[in-house]
Amino acid sequence: MRYGSTGIYLLLASMCCASPAAAQTTGASPQQDKAVAVALAERGWDHYEAHRYTEALHAFREAEAKAHAPAFLLMVARCNVKLGRLLDARAAYRLIVDEKLAPGAPPAFAEAKASATEELAEVEARTPTVEVTITGATPAGLEMTLDGLPIQRSTPVQRDPGTHTLVVRWPGRRPLTRDVQLTEGTGRDRSGHPGRAAGG
Repeated sequence: MRYGSTGIYLLLASMCCASPAAAQTTGASPQQDKAVAVALAERGWDHYEAHRYTEALHAFREAEAKAHAPAFLLMVARCNVKLGRLLDARAAYRLIVDEKLAPGAPPAFAEAKASATEELAEVEARTPTVEVTITGATPAGLEMTLDGLPIQRSTPVQRDPGTHTLVVRWPGRRPLTRDVQLTEGTGRDRSGHPGRAAGG
């Protein structure tokens, strides 16, 4: 499912009022907000097509803030995938998948929901998981952090691909710091190329 500027315009033209959870109090009329959302989405699409994913992400987020549409969130998720931010992408996909569509919602809403369901499964397969195992007796007071966030031993946690910093601390010893390189699991990206095999 792809959205060019024409497709986005037609989507907005057929949109129902924004859901209460997504409605914004901007002082502008709904029609004005939708017009701004159309312009932002068109800009976002241009950036996306030009592989300027950071700029595209910003534009689609602003469009979604002006007028809620699952298609905007879908593009937010796709931009995050392109940027390697798989956890943020997963969160955006889940918002779409979990949304209950109102009766009479535009067909594009249901199409975006179906696409999000499929792409969420792909992202789940690609998201790296790290698990720290300590052999032997565990020192009293041992604490571990990954990128500054506490983790528990032998408990899998998910992170984006890239380099992450593991720090192990326990009383009476100097902290042990290690860089952990995480690669994507086996999946398929939106261009159909296989994802990289996960590292050890």
